[in-house]
Amino acid sequence: MEWLQCSKTGIVATRWTDKSPIYFLSNAHPAEVDDCSVEKKDKAGRKYNVPATPTVVEYNMYMGGVDHNDKMCRLDRARKS
Repeated sequence: MEWLQCSKTGIVATRWTDKSPIYFLSNAHPAEVDDCSVEKKDKAGRKYNVPATPTVVEYNMYMGGVDHNDKMCRLDRARKS
C-alpha cells in the first residue's frame, strides 16, 4: 500500500494491491493507518490482518454489494432467441 495526501486540499491518493492494483482518491478519509486493518487469507486459508487506510477498509466493507448489483444487472438483460 502506498498513499499520498495533499496538505492544501486534504485529498488522499491510495494505491492498494490485492490481486491487482486498486487506486482510490478520497477527501472523506484521513490517510492514518494507526488502528485500521483488513482481513486477508493466505493460500492455505489462514486469516491474518493487514494494515490499511480507512478508504480501503470502507471499500472492502461495501464492495460485495456492488459486485452483487453488477451480477444481477447481467442476469436481467434481454436474450436473443
